[in-house]
Amino acid sequence: MAEQAGGDDVSDDELSQVIDRVLFGEKDGWACALAGLLTRTETANLVLAHLESWLMHRTGRSWDAPMPWGTDALVTEVEQALFGAR
Repeated sequence: MAEQAGGDDVSDDELSQVIDRVLFGEKDGWACALAGLLTRTETANLVLAHLESWLMHRTGRSWDAPMPWGTDALVTEVEQALFGAR
């Protein structure tokens, strides 16, 4: 994901820290998902939105340039990574 956004120098550890902060830190997204306040798709979108925002800032990429990934397929992949197959 970072490579696709032009962040070849972004480490997996940095991405992991962002995901951890969204799911277990200040956003507490995982607890919200487990409590039924967020659906699987909403949780995946929450993670992806924060990653996208962070990557844009980290790489200096313009917000005018669309991200080069297909959102539906990526959302499904993130859902499966977080929750397992349906």
